[in-house]
Amino acid sequence: MRSRLRTRDRPDDQPALHGLSAAFREINAADGRAYLTQYFERARFEYHPENRAPQYQVLLGLLGNERTVERRGEGPFLPKAAPSGTGERFFPETGHAIRNSFRAYWERNGGLAVYGYPISDEFTETNPEDGQPYVVQYFERNRFEYHPEHVGTAYELLLGLLGNDLLRAKGWLA
Repeated sequence: MRSRLRTRDRPDDQPALHGLSAAFREINAADGRAYLTQYFERARFEYHPENRAPQYQVLLGLLGNERTVERRGEGPFLPKAAPSGTGERFFPETGHAIRNSFRAYWERNGGLAVYGYPISDEFTETNPEDGQPYVVQYFERNRFEYHPEHVGTAYELLLGLLGNDLLRAKGWLA
């Protein structure tokens, strides 16, 4: 099973995108079943042997959903009507849109298959890693963070360290 998890960690899969890893067997919050999982700083890979097609046997966990379940009543997470503005891509499935650099990053780096649907609007949030406020947007599988101190570089938009956040919440990471 470990070899199946490792297939998502090839050089052509952008391993820097997800960060360092640790493997566990745990109960999945989405369906209550036990899966072999491998945590990365920014993601969780899950081995799903029930899926016959090899490309669906290792799936990315819904970390954005898990980290925001208690916040769904907050303004940025409430579904909205379709916007009338241009340059936005609206998702009726969740009632949220993506725009500007978040939309460009989402579309360039795997879109729905990698990050899932947007589950919040853009808003300012204090980052738990460095205590700084950033414009963020949550997706089913991650949090996008806009870092103005890196404007014009490849680090202008970073993925949140939701794998680390979840491991800390479980008491598995100091």
